[in-house]
Amino acid sequence: MDGGCPGKCSGPLRVSELAKEIIRLRLEADHLDTEALARHLRAQGYAGLLTDIDRAASQSGAPFLKQDVTLAAARSEWSHAFAVLTRVAALERALDTAKRDLAEGSGAAALIRLKTERDKLRRAIKTGTIWTDDGSL
Repeated sequence: MDGGCPGKCSGPLRVSELAKEIIRLRLEADHLDTEALARHLRAQGYAGLLTDIDRAASQSGAPFLKQDVTLAAARSEWSHAFAVLTRVAALERALDTAKRDLAEGSGAAALIRLKTERDKLRRAIKTGTIWTDDGSL
């Protein structure tokens, strides 16, 4: 973990660190089931973030939470949701950089483009349209 981030960083940085930890664990593990992954992530300090993600998924009408969805479909939909959240986190970081550039006298067009994309994804997450073609990355 970079600098013990699970307990200290917030927002987009936490999602980014979570993504790195999932990828790291997946590359190291011969077999990784959902329960083992969840236990590991909670032990690494991501329990609160996982709860936040579950809550957001439930509020957005995430199809992978339905009882009748196949395991393959659930994994695919969860991966899509995770990709959207990871993209929002990357946009947040890029926006911070663009804001600094703007303060230095450049980057207004980039700032507007990034903010527009970030806001569109946030709306798609909030309204549940990330599960339609309109809410795709």
